[in-house]
Amino acid sequence: MTAVDNSHKRALLEELGADVVLDHTRQQATRTGRTYDLILDLAAYRSVLGYRHSLAPGGRYRVVGGAMSALLQAATVGRLYSLMSDSDIGVLVVRTSAEALQTAVDLVTAGVMKPVIDTVYPLDEVREAPRHHGECRARGKVVISVGNG
Repeated sequence: MTAVDNSHKRALLEELGADVVLDHTRQQATRTGRTYDLILDLAAYRSVLGYRHSLAPGGRYRVVGGAMSALLQAATVGRLYSLMSDSDIGVLVVRTSAEALQTAVDLVTAGVMKPVIDTVYPLDEVREAPRHHGECRARGKVVISVGNG
């Protein structure tokens, strides 16, 4: 698995299973010459069609979040491109339900899935959370605690 992020997250990404870690501030993942069966873009800000050369035959590219323009491009131009090629470009839409959330809770409780939490802010410090997250230095989720624990 290849992960793309800031280099200060290298150890975490390797711990999570990345064999290769690319620092997006120094190298564009689309210019490595590698191809992938699946590209999952959690923070799309570039043209989704820029990834088409990085897809292996039959490969899939999914946008989860990022710039609205990238999401719209994946949903429209990406879909059209998919119809004309053997690749599949689109937006990953996840529908949640009480059952799905319970499954996630069960996996965390059993130790199968481990959420990576960077910082927990109490509710009275909620203004600091987006600042911290916006600095792109968080090594996991930024959580707001609304209770006493």
